[in-house]
Amino acid sequence: MEKMPVLFGTGDLEMRDDSIICGSDLFAGAFFMLTRWEEYVVKERDVHGRFCSSNSLAFRFDFLNRAIVNEYTEYLWNMIYYLDSTAKRKKHSFEIIPTHDVDVISCWHTPFKDIKRIVSYFLKKGCIKYGMENIVSYIKTLVNKENDPYNTFRFLMEYSESLGLKSYFFFMSSAEYFFAERDRMQKIADTILEKGHFVGFHPNKGTCSDRIVFQKG
Repeated sequence: MEKMPVLFGTGDLEMRDDSIICGSDLFAGAFFMLTRWEEYVVKERDVHGRFCSSNSLAFRFDFLNRAIVNEYTEYLWNMIYYLDSTAKRKKHSFEIIPTHDVDVISCWHTPFKDIKRIVSYFLKKGCIKYGMENIVSYIKTLVNKENDPYNTFRFLMEYSESLGLKSYFFFMSSAEYFFAERDRMQKIADTILEKGHFVGFHPNKGTCSDRIVFQKG
């Protein structure tokens, strides 16, 4: 079993018949991880203004893929149970909520942009096959032989319904399509709501640190 990472304290544990002395400050460790305190202290960011996982304590001490707050919880519970075997643990219920962030609603927009994009695939090395696939897709969509490749809303809703779930679709409202394809997006949103699913707002780049940009969507 892997040793539990100790962020605060000594990591020592002294167990007696009627007491336990735990050298690990589990609460401070949980607070540090859950509040993401280090993201506020470490100022270095990537090109998109995001905190890099490589700068995290979890990465540097090799526990990035471990849910250590959960481990702390289990560790604490085991100590409690050791001291009082009649202790009852609160049971939690969980539910699955499928969510979908929607950055764009159409693969194909206008003939000029679509053809320009397809041509770009043929100019790039190794993209000829992909270019051919896009030509076929574009023609089939144009003659209504199949839906736009990005039009997967009905499929996602039906799949959720088959599992007894409801989907949440979060649209990036400030994206270009919101203005260029407003009517189509409105129809999609209406269909989603009519089928009992949910529509929400997907913030765009820069909204996390600028209230005015966030309000504009």
